[in-house]
This record gives sequence, structure tokens and C-alpha cells, in this order.
Amino acid sequence: MFDFDALDTDGDGKVTKAELEAARASRVANADADGDGLLSSEELTALHVARMMPRIEAKTRRMIEMFDADGDGKLSVSELAAGPGPMMFFDRMDADGDGALTADEAAQAGPKGHGHGRGGHGHGWRMFDR
Repeated sequence: MFDFDALDTDGDGKVTKAELEAARASRVANADADGDGLLSSEELTALHVARMMPRIEAKTRRMIEMFDADGDGKLSVSELAAGPGPMMFFDRMDADGDGALTADEAAQAGPKGHGHGRGGHGHGWRMFDR
């Protein structure tokens, strides 16, 4: 989605193609840190990071709200370990509940999380690669 009010620069209650193109040109110009009229790999990376930051920051706030047991606004290793993560997926893949994964149980999770076995939701082994 887009910010309609920001794009409607003349305030007429409509967004034209010209206004959309002007917004795009402005975004590119702002990303062009060296002013050469071209976007380098580094400038494009910075543009993508800047666009993703609000979602990352919101996710961070949600994580702290969910797992900050002592209310200090920070997450300790134990608070993070209590949340969902690799151990939760390990437990899901451990079909017989013996605390160990067999090759068959791992295969059900799929290679690098592409399967739909007990690993569920396509996470599988990818969760352990971090």
C-alpha cells in the first residue's frame, strides 16, 4: 500500500500518474547519495534497508513486548530462549518424543525447510542454520 495523502501533492483528493512518478523520482534522487544520477549497489542496498526498517523496528517492539518477562525493555538470553525458535521446531520434528532426531524425522521436515512434515510451515532444518 502507499501513503495516499503524501502522494496527493496538490491535495485534490486524487493521485495522478504524474504525482506517482514524481514520488518515485524523488525517492530515487534521495537514494542517490553521490548525486551522479545513478544508483549503485550500495545506494540500492541502503534504499532497501531504509524501506525495511519500519517493519524490522515493529517486529523488534513486538518481540520485546512478548518475551520481556522482567519488563526492563531488553531481552536476555533466557527470555529469548523461552520464546519460539529452533527448539520449538526441534520438538515438532521429534515424532517419537525421545529428545533426539532420527534421519527419518529430519527427512520429514524436508531439506533446508522445504518439506511439510513435522517441521511444519516450511521451517525445517533452516531454523538450525543460524
